[in-house]
Amino acid sequence: MGTSTKYLTLGILQNLSILKPEYEEANEIGHALATIDRKVEFLESKKEKLEELFRTLLHQLMTGQVRTADLRGLLDGADKKSG
Repeated sequence: MGTSTKYLTLGILQNLSILKPEYEEANEIGHALATIDRKVEFLESKKEKLEELFRTLLHQLMTGQVRTADLRGLLDGADKKSG
């Protein structure tokens, strides 16, 4: 087995080198992370809306309020937009 230290001593901490990015680089990193956070929030919101749409359509299909033939026109239109 390898060696292990039970305690983190001042000597160990003094020998550690901690790298810190320059201000401009840190700012770019922060901007990139903020952009990613906004994208994640957008996608989570979109996912919630699609899940709600799925539940609504499933309920309407199961109760006969909507028929599959009614959805074909919608799906055909969506295929043309994405294609």
